[in-house]
This record gives sequence, C-alpha cells and structure tokens, in this order.
Amino acid sequence: MRKIGLKSTIILGSAILGIFTQDSSAMRLTTSSQDTYMDFNLLTQIWIRHQDLSDDQNRANFINAQNKDDIFIRRWRFRVFGSVNPWFKVNFVLRENDTSRDPYDQPFGGTPSSKQRSNKVEIHEFDAIFGLNKLLEINKTVRFDVHLGYPRIPFGREQSMRVYDNIDLDRTFSTLRLTQLGLSDVTGRSTGGYVHVGKTIEKDIGSFKGLHLDLFLGAFTGYSSTKAPWEETQTSYLSTSNDSNAYWNCTSIGGMFNCTLKPQYKSQLRGNPTNSLLYTIRGTFQIGDMEGRPEIFNWLYRETYLGKRKGLTIGVNYGFQNKISQDRITDTQGIEDTSSNAKGTLGLGSSQIRIPYLLLPNPIQNPQLIGNKVDMRSYGIDLGFHYKNLSFNTEYLEVDFKNVAVDPTNLARKETFKNKGYYFKAGYIFIPENKINLFEPYISYSVYNPDIKKVGTNYYGDFVVLSSTQNPGGVGKIKTTGIGFNYYYKDERFRWTLEYTKNKESNYDIKNDAVTLMFQFIF
Repeated sequence: MRKIGLKSTIILGSAILGIFTQDSSAMRLTTSSQDTYMDFNLLTQIWIRHQDLSDDQNRANFINAQNKDDIFIRRWRFRVFGSVNPWFKVNFVLRENDTSRDPYDQPFGGTPSSKQRSNKVEIHEFDAIFGLNKLLEINKTVRFDVHLGYPRIPFGREQSMRVYDNIDLDRTFSTLRLTQLGLSDVTGRSTGGYVHVGKTIEKDIGSFKGLHLDLFLGAFTGYSSTKAPWEETQTSYLSTSNDSNAYWNCTSIGGMFNCTLKPQYKSQLRGNPTNSLLYTIRGTFQIGDMEGRPEIFNWLYRETYLGKRKGLTIGVNYGFQNKISQDRITDTQGIEDTSSNAKGTLGLGSSQIRIPYLLLPNPIQNPQLIGNKVDMRSYGIDLGFHYKNLSFNTEYLEVDFKNVAVDPTNLARKETFKNKGYYFKAGYIFIPENKINLFEPYISYSVYNPDIKKVGTNYYGDFVVLSSTQNPGGVGKIKTTGIGFNYYYKDERFRWTLEYTKNKESNYDIKNDAVTLMFQFIF
C-alpha cells in the first residue's frame, strides 16, 4: 500500500507541475502512453522602445505627434498542444498584442499619439492535425497530413517559417502588410484548412544530405469573414435640403431633412459577403536538413535554428479569391473621423495596417458602388539558406486587386491595384564552446511599394492621403532597415534583442526611426 501511495503521489505531482526539460521546453501532462500527452507553453515579449515621433507636417494622418518612450508587452501567447494518439493532435493558442500603441501603425501616422490599441484576449490559432501518414502507416519518407479549424496558412516564408527562423526583432513590414492583404487577416490565420503532402528523397548534393519536396493546398473563408472597417460611418445624415434620390430617403424634421440610406442598400453593406473561398498553394524544394520540426508542430519560437540547420529552401506561392464585394476591402475615413459630416465624407485616409483594406470611394456616400465585385491574386517566391552559423532569407510578394471601381461617376472605369514588397535579412551567430552565451548580429532590409491611383483630385490605394494639397498621394514606397543583435542564454527560451530601425518614405520623409530593446522568455 505504501508503494502505491508513493506512485500515485508522483503521478499526481507530475500532472500538476508537468515535466520541464530542455528538449520539450514545455510543461507536459503525460499518461502511460507516450503518444497521449498535453504540452503547455507561454511566450512573452516585452519591448522598451524610443521612437522619434516629433510633430511633422508630413504625417498628415497623425494627431498630436510627439516623441514617445514605451514599455509594453509586444505579444504574449499561451499554447496548449494535445496529442491524442500518433495520428491526431490539436494545437490551440490564445493571444494578446500590444498593450501600448501599435508598433506597425505608429511610424506612419495610423494612430493618434494618445491612442492605445483596444486589446483583448483572442483565439490566435486552432489547428486540428490529422497525421494520415501515421494512420495509414505510409513509408517514413512520405509526409501526409490535414489541418482543419483556424490554422496558420502556409503562405510565404516569413508567414510560414518565422517560428523557426526568427532572426530579427519582428516581422518585416512589407510581408506583414502583404500577408494581411493576401489572406485578409494580420495574423495569417483563417477559418478553413489545408492538405500537406511531402516526399524525402535520400540523395546527397555535396555536403547537403537529402532532398525534400512539399506541397500545401488550402481553402479558407478569407475576405468572406472580414470585419467592418468603417463601423463609425453612419448610414443617415441631416441635411438642409431634400436629397432624396434612388439611394436616399429624406424626411422633413423641424426645418431639416433626415436622410437615410434605403434598406435594400443598407442591408448589403457587410451583409452580402462573397460566397467564394480563398484558395492557397505553396510548394517548397529543400536540400539538406528539413525546415522546422514537423513531428512537434512548434509555433512558439521554441526551436529556432541558432546554427543547427544546414540546408537550402526555395518556396513559391499562389493564392486567389474571386468576387469579393468591394466594400469588404474598402476603408473610407481612417482610424478617426474628424469630419463633422455624418454621411462619411472622404477623410484624410488611414495607415491602419491591422485591417486588410485599401482607401477607396465611400460606398455609403456612393451606393452605386455597392455590389461591385473584385478579384484578388497573390504571388510569391522565397529563399532560405542556413549553413553552420550563417542564416540568410529573402522573399518577394505581390497582392493584386482587379476590377476595382474607383470613379463613382463612371462605373465602367475599373483599375487593378498591384501592391508589391520584398526583403533581405541575414544573421551570423557566435556560439562559444560551452554553448551558454550566444550572440547573433543581424541586418534586415525591406521595401513595401503600395499601388496608388489618382482619380480627379483624390488618391486611392494603400497608405495614401485621399485628398490633400499638402501631401498628395501619401508616403509612397516605404523602406525599412533594421540593424541589431540577439543575445541568447543557452537557447531561444531566454533572449534579448536590441535593434535600431530606420524607416524611409519615398514621397515624404517622416520622422519615425526607433530604438527597441526586447526581452523574450518562453517555457
């Protein structure tokens, strides 16, 4: 009896506290079966940042800009990973981002200096993983799995592989924005799923051992589930004249006219989503060590390479979603509407990149635009190279929107917006013999080139000022350079990063350079 009591106590203690090892980097609840367990992880990144945000006439969308020193939680993630058996696993992650101003919006005037993001805990990812290669007992050189729920979409290198190849301070601005436009969600997740098939060929090329081919085919809701970018836009307004027409009903009230958008048009706004799905395709060709650790399905930076990978990866992407209602990609007023016109007159515009919208004609003000359908296409190619202590990545992405109506007076005029971007980044990690204090200097350079169209006196597209004699067309091409270094104590679970970030705008130079110190810990 005494032995049974001791054994029960040990099992209960392990279930409560978990088993924390360097290999798992997690708290684990285990059972008698090695294939049935639950892992718990917590990721926290704390940023200390100084950014030059002195009042600047070129920051037209900014209100009361000023230099700012911030100490805030950039992101935290809580992950539960469950393994039911060798072929069925579930990845569930909660998130919260940016307890201060948004570091991506802020440099370009997307947020007033006193405004903080509205934060709340949200579901970051839910991925039900079916390892069909294990279920069907396929040859070990074949990979075959299905992901359903709200998974990370395999789309581009930085979107798919940053969890392993985490060199710099944060995602490059260009791929963050283009991933947002191409997938309709800034986190790169969407409701749906994808199939992954892969094959390893046991053949060496020089000192690189093995060839690996992988294909990812996905279908997601995409823009069908986007949120309204202009909830503050009212669908009624007061006028001194009777503006009744095919779209507005106006009734006299005390010498004024209350004009309301007719129900058949109002019901279509956000209530008439596209029925088409977002389809994505990604293919990779790898030489040498495979990317990541597929058996663990790690999504919390717990197994970054740090000189451990020797391999080359080439990836290509294609995605499309057809017949998207134009109002679903439209922002009209920016993050704050300072206009007194409740009808939603064209405002200064927005650089609020947390929403996947372009600045386009207001469908409330111009109901004839309601129902126009646009098509989205995305393209990409990328490369990742790791050899001993050296890491190098580069990627090109393009997201096009076709058949966009830009002239309310001429609905036959349609435009194609081609937004493009790319980056290069490299790092070299110094690993001492005792492998305790690791240093990794790095450099990154990215370019985001939004497509801007001029219609009359207005400018449409991404990162634009709709109508302004001061800054016509907005900031234009955005170039970002990051120079910094990482310090790791033994591994990625304890990390400091110091980076100087310089932003350069092609049309109007904005004061927005930053120095950031990040502390990251993971268990």
